[in-house]
Amino acid sequence: VSLAKAFGRNVLAEGVETVSHGELLLALGGELGQGYGIARAMPADAVPQWIAQWAPDPSWAAWNRNLDVDNNRDLVLANIKHRHWIRDVENYVIGKSETPPPLNANECQMGIWLRNHGHERYVAHASYDAMRHAHEQVHTAARLLVDLFDQGQPTEAVNGLSELNRLRDELIRAIQQLGNA
Repeated sequence: VSLAKAFGRNVLAEGVETVSHGELLLALGGELGQGYGIARAMPADAVPQWIAQWAPDPSWAAWNRNLDVDNNRDLVLANIKHRHWIRDVENYVIGKSETPPPLNANECQMGIWLRNHGHERYVAHASYDAMRHAHEQVHTAARLLVDLFDQGQPTEAVNGLSELNRLRDELIRAIQQLGNA
């Protein structure tokens, strides 16, 4: 995105497969994309009707188009890495991975960002405290799920993934609010 902007070109991101992919594209400063998160392949004669009916996901509207991506790049990257961390927790709980990711909230990329750049830049914003709190809740929930799995209760751990994802979504909303502050 930065390279395209430097050369005065537009970026069209391929592979926007989910709403989350679209959110990350917007957070990185891109606005054009294609993929199943927007529409499935369709016959050419169906395109006009699709255009007339399509509306972007409401979460995409939450991203401030005036966000200074260069100054918030580390926040965006921490967000991406945290999403991968949550996926790693899920993979452990469902048995796709043999070891869980590190669970200490201060050691993940988001925790490091919150302690350093985030604190320096945003400590005065109410949304910073909301983000810190949401981040801690995600880690608390993840620790609980990993403990359940380790104690021989994999069904209970898997059942708790919906709560972890709900908390992840709260964290994402807090990140959006902070990035728009």
